Amino acid sequence: MGYRGRDVEVIDIGSGISLVIACDSCGSVGSKELDLVNAPPEIVGRLTARTVLMELVAVGASPVAMTVSICAEPSPTGDEILRGIKKELQMSGHPDVKLAVSTEKNFETRQTGLGIGATGTCKASNLKIAQSEAADKIFCLGVPRLGGEVIISGCMDIIHSGTVAQLRPHPLIHDILPVGSRGIRAEAELLARQSGTIFDAAQGCKLDLEKSAGPSTCVLFSSRESIEDLNHFEIYPVGQLIMKSD
Repeated sequence: MGYRGRDVEVIDIGSGISLVIACDSCGSVGSKELDLVNAPPEIVGRLTARTVLMELVAVGASPVAMTVSICAEPSPTGDEILRGIKKELQMSGHPDVKLAVSTEKNFETRQTGLGIGATGTCKASNLKIAQSEAADKIFCLGVPRLGGEVIISGCMDIIHSGTVAQLRPHPLIHDILPVGSRGIRAEAELLARQSGTIFDAAQGCKLDLEKSAGPSTCVLFSSRESIEDLNHFEIYPVGQLIMKSD
Protein backbone atom coordinates (compact mmCIF):
# COMPACT_ATOMS: atom_id res chain seq x y z
CA MET A 1 0.00 0.00 0.00
CA GLY A 2 2.92 2.37 0.45
CA TYR A 3 3.47 5.16 2.93
CA ARG A 4 0.36 5.58 5.12
CA GLY A 5 -1.62 3.76 2.45
CA ARG A 6 -0.66 6.20 -0.30
CA ASP A 7 0.79 5.22 -3.70
CA VAL A 8 4.15 6.63 -2.62
CA GLU A 9 7.02 5.58 -0.39
CA VAL A 10 8.80 8.09 1.83
CA ILE A 11 12.37 7.63 3.07
CA ASP A 12 13.97 9.90 5.66
CA ILE A 13 17.56 10.57 4.51
CA GLY A 14 18.48 12.90 7.35
CA SER A 15 18.98 16.64 7.67
CA GLY A 16 15.22 17.10 7.56
CA ILE A 17 14.96 15.83 3.96
CA SER A 18 12.71 13.05 2.66
CA LEU A 19 12.89 11.05 -0.54
CA VAL A 20 9.47 10.44 -2.07
CA ILE A 21 9.11 7.59 -4.58
CA ALA A 22 6.16 6.84 -6.87
CA CYS A 23 5.62 4.44 -9.77
CA ASP A 24 3.00 3.49 -12.34
CA SER A 25 2.59 0.85 -15.03
CA CYS A 26 0.65 0.77 -18.28
CA GLY A 27 -0.06 -2.36 -20.29
CA SER A 28 -2.01 -3.17 -23.47
CA VAL A 29 -2.34 0.50 -24.43
CA GLY A 30 -0.50 1.55 -27.57
CA SER A 31 -0.30 0.95 -31.31
CA LYS A 32 0.84 -2.69 -31.40
CA GLU A 33 -1.09 -5.68 -32.72
CA LEU A 34 -2.25 -7.06 -29.35
CA ASP A 35 -2.91 -3.76 -27.56
CA LEU A 36 -6.47 -3.58 -26.25
CA VAL A 37 -6.69 0.23 -26.34
CA ASN A 38 -5.32 1.90 -29.45
CA ALA A 39 -3.29 5.00 -28.61
CA PRO A 40 -0.20 6.76 -29.94
CA PRO A 41 2.89 5.69 -27.94
CA GLU A 42 3.67 9.35 -27.28
CA ILE A 43 0.38 9.71 -25.39
CA VAL A 44 1.09 6.50 -23.46
CA GLY A 45 4.40 7.94 -22.30
CA ARG A 46 2.93 11.29 -21.48
CA LEU A 47 0.03 10.04 -19.40
CA THR A 48 2.05 7.45 -17.50
CA ALA A 49 4.66 10.05 -16.61
CA ARG A 50 1.86 12.41 -15.60
CA THR A 51 0.51 9.89 -13.09
CA VAL A 52 3.77 9.54 -11.14
CA LEU A 53 4.50 13.26 -11.28
CA MET A 54 1.09 13.99 -9.80
CA GLU A 55 1.72 11.59 -6.92
CA LEU A 56 4.93 13.42 -6.02
CA VAL A 57 3.55 16.93 -6.40
CA ALA A 58 0.40 16.08 -4.42
CA VAL A 59 2.44 15.39 -1.27
CA GLY A 60 4.74 18.38 -1.73
CA ALA A 61 7.79 16.74 -3.36
CA SER A 62 9.80 18.02 -6.34
CA PRO A 63 10.82 15.33 -8.88
CA VAL A 64 14.54 14.88 -9.54
CA ALA A 65 14.87 11.53 -11.37
CA MET A 66 12.74 9.07 -13.33
CA THR A 67 13.21 5.46 -14.44
CA VAL A 68 11.54 4.39 -17.69
CA SER A 69 11.12 0.67 -18.48
CA ILE A 70 9.78 0.30 -22.02
CA CYS A 71 8.67 -3.22 -22.96
CA ALA A 72 9.10 -2.52 -26.67
CA GLU A 73 11.82 -1.89 -29.25
CA PRO A 74 13.96 1.27 -28.96
CA SER A 75 12.59 2.68 -32.24
CA PRO A 76 10.02 3.70 -33.17
CA THR A 77 7.93 2.82 -30.08
CA GLY A 78 10.60 3.62 -27.50
CA ASP A 79 11.46 6.93 -29.10
CA GLU A 80 7.82 7.98 -29.27
CA ILE A 81 7.17 7.05 -25.63
CA LEU A 82 10.21 9.05 -24.55
CA ARG A 83 9.04 12.00 -26.61
CA GLY A 84 5.78 12.00 -24.67
CA ILE A 85 7.55 11.73 -21.32
CA LYS A 86 9.80 14.67 -22.13
CA LYS A 87 6.83 16.75 -23.27
CA GLU A 88 5.07 16.05 -19.99
CA LEU A 89 8.15 16.99 -17.98
CA GLN A 90 8.44 20.21 -19.95
CA MET A 91 4.79 21.09 -19.44
CA SER A 92 4.94 20.30 -15.73
CA GLY A 93 7.84 22.68 -15.23
CA HIS A 94 10.41 19.93 -14.57
CA PRO A 95 12.40 19.64 -17.84
CA ASP A 96 15.68 18.86 -16.02
CA VAL A 97 14.51 15.62 -14.39
CA LYS A 98 17.11 12.91 -15.13
CA LEU A 99 15.95 9.81 -17.04
CA ALA A 100 17.27 6.25 -16.75
CA VAL A 101 15.83 4.31 -19.70
CA SER A 102 15.64 0.64 -20.68
CA THR A 103 14.02 -0.87 -23.80
CA GLU A 104 13.53 -4.41 -25.15
CA LYS A 105 16.37 -5.20 -27.57
CA ASN A 106 16.30 -9.00 -27.67
CA PHE A 107 12.79 -9.94 -28.74
CA GLU A 108 10.04 -8.62 -30.97
CA THR A 109 7.07 -7.35 -28.96
CA ARG A 110 3.44 -7.44 -30.09
CA GLN A 111 1.94 -5.61 -27.12
CA THR A 112 2.99 -2.35 -25.42
CA GLY A 113 4.15 -2.28 -21.81
CA LEU A 114 5.56 0.62 -19.83
CA GLY A 115 6.69 1.15 -16.25
CA ILE A 116 7.76 4.53 -14.86
CA GLY A 117 9.19 5.32 -11.45
CA ALA A 118 9.93 8.80 -10.15
CA THR A 119 11.91 10.03 -7.17
CA GLY A 120 11.52 13.45 -5.61
CA THR A 121 12.76 15.34 -2.58
CA CYS A 122 10.88 17.26 0.06
CA LYS A 123 11.60 18.91 3.38
CA ALA A 124 10.13 16.54 5.93
CA SER A 125 8.28 19.45 7.52
CA ASN A 126 6.60 20.24 4.18
CA LEU A 127 5.36 16.70 3.50
CA LYS A 128 1.59 16.87 3.11
CA ILE A 129 0.06 13.52 4.00
CA ALA A 130 -2.74 12.82 6.51
CA GLN A 131 -3.57 16.48 7.10
CA SER A 132 -7.35 16.06 6.85
CA GLU A 133 -9.65 16.57 9.83
CA ALA A 134 -13.18 15.70 10.90
CA ALA A 135 -15.72 18.08 9.30
CA ASP A 136 -13.53 18.51 6.19
CA LYS A 137 -15.42 18.35 2.92
CA ILE A 138 -14.07 16.12 0.12
CA PHE A 139 -14.05 17.51 -3.41
CA CYS A 140 -13.10 16.02 -6.75
CA LEU A 141 -11.36 18.13 -9.38
CA GLY A 142 -12.00 16.72 -12.85
CA VAL A 143 -13.87 13.54 -13.75
CA PRO A 144 -12.79 9.87 -13.81
CA ARG A 145 -11.94 8.60 -17.29
CA LEU A 146 -10.65 5.23 -18.43
CA GLY A 147 -9.17 3.68 -21.57
CA GLY A 148 -10.59 5.09 -24.77
CA GLU A 149 -12.30 7.91 -22.86
CA VAL A 150 -8.87 9.29 -21.99
CA ILE A 151 -7.68 9.20 -25.59
CA ILE A 152 -10.87 10.80 -26.93
CA SER A 153 -10.80 13.58 -24.33
CA GLY A 154 -7.34 14.68 -25.39
CA CYS A 155 -4.20 14.77 -23.27
CA MET A 156 -4.64 18.44 -22.33
CA ASP A 157 -8.26 18.08 -21.20
CA ILE A 158 -7.57 16.14 -18.01
CA ILE A 159 -5.87 16.90 -14.70
CA HIS A 160 -2.08 17.17 -14.83
CA SER A 161 0.74 17.84 -12.36
CA GLY A 162 0.62 21.57 -13.05
CA THR A 163 -2.99 21.57 -11.90
CA VAL A 164 -2.02 19.78 -8.70
CA ALA A 165 0.86 22.22 -8.16
CA GLN A 166 -1.67 25.05 -8.20
CA LEU A 167 -3.79 23.31 -5.56
CA ARG A 168 -0.93 22.38 -3.23
CA PRO A 169 -0.15 25.82 -1.69
CA HIS A 170 -3.82 26.79 -1.26
CA PRO A 171 -4.27 27.73 2.43
CA LEU A 172 -7.68 26.07 2.71
CA ILE A 173 -6.63 22.70 1.29
CA HIS A 174 -5.37 19.92 3.55
CA ASP A 175 -4.76 16.70 1.57
CA ILE A 176 -4.58 16.12 -2.19
CA LEU A 177 -4.93 12.60 -3.51
CA PRO A 178 -4.83 11.57 -7.22
CA VAL A 179 -7.56 9.05 -8.09
CA GLY A 180 -6.45 5.95 -9.96
CA SER A 181 -7.90 2.54 -10.71
CA ARG A 182 -9.47 2.15 -7.26
CA GLY A 183 -11.95 4.95 -7.89
CA ILE A 184 -13.11 7.97 -5.92
CA ARG A 185 -14.78 6.16 -3.02
CA ALA A 186 -11.74 4.02 -2.21
CA GLU A 187 -9.43 7.05 -2.22
CA ALA A 188 -11.85 9.09 -0.10
CA GLU A 189 -12.05 6.25 2.40
CA LEU A 190 -8.25 6.23 2.50
CA LEU A 191 -8.24 9.92 3.44
CA ALA A 192 -10.76 9.11 6.17
CA ARG A 193 -8.68 6.26 7.61
CA GLN A 194 -5.58 8.47 7.69
CA SER A 195 -7.43 11.07 9.75
CA GLY A 196 -9.30 8.65 12.03
CA THR A 197 -12.65 9.62 10.53
CA ILE A 198 -15.37 8.12 8.33
CA PHE A 199 -16.14 9.12 4.74
CA ASP A 200 -19.78 10.07 4.26
CA ALA A 201 -20.62 10.21 0.55
CA ALA A 202 -22.70 13.15 -0.70
CA GLN A 203 -26.25 12.37 -1.74
CA GLY A 204 -26.87 12.90 -5.45
CA CYS A 205 -23.18 13.16 -6.35
CA LYS A 206 -22.81 13.66 -10.11
CA LEU A 207 -19.78 11.38 -10.36
CA ASP A 208 -19.51 7.59 -10.34
CA LEU A 209 -17.63 6.95 -7.09
CA GLU A 210 -16.69 3.41 -8.07
CA LYS A 211 -15.32 4.07 -11.56
CA SER A 212 -11.59 3.80 -12.27
CA ALA A 213 -9.95 7.12 -13.09
CA GLY A 214 -7.34 5.44 -15.30
CA PRO A 215 -4.11 7.49 -15.35
CA SER A 216 -5.26 9.74 -12.49
CA THR A 217 -7.64 11.82 -14.57
CA CYS A 218 -9.03 13.49 -11.45
CA VAL A 219 -7.87 14.32 -7.92
CA LEU A 220 -9.53 14.52 -4.52
CA PHE A 221 -8.79 17.22 -2.00
CA SER A 222 -10.03 17.96 1.49
CA SER A 223 -10.98 21.38 2.78
CA ARG A 224 -13.22 22.98 5.40
CA GLU A 225 -14.61 25.36 2.79
CA SER A 226 -15.55 25.21 -0.89
CA ILE A 227 -12.90 26.22 -3.42
CA GLU A 228 -13.65 28.09 -6.62
CA ASP A 229 -13.30 26.18 -9.89
CA LEU A 230 -9.70 25.91 -11.06
CA ASN A 231 -9.17 26.92 -14.69
CA HIS A 232 -11.68 24.99 -16.81
CA PHE A 233 -11.94 21.98 -14.49
CA GLU A 234 -15.17 21.71 -12.55
CA ILE A 235 -15.05 20.90 -8.83
CA TYR A 236 -17.53 18.30 -7.57
CA PRO A 237 -18.46 17.82 -3.88
CA VAL A 238 -18.31 14.07 -3.19
CA GLY A 239 -18.75 13.90 0.58
CA GLN A 240 -17.32 14.84 3.93
CA LEU A 241 -15.30 13.40 6.80
CA ILE A 242 -17.23 12.76 10.01
CA MET A 243 -16.07 11.86 13.47
CA LYS A 244 -16.21 8.20 14.43
CA SER A 245 -18.87 7.41 17.02
CA ASP A 246 -17.70 5.85 20.30
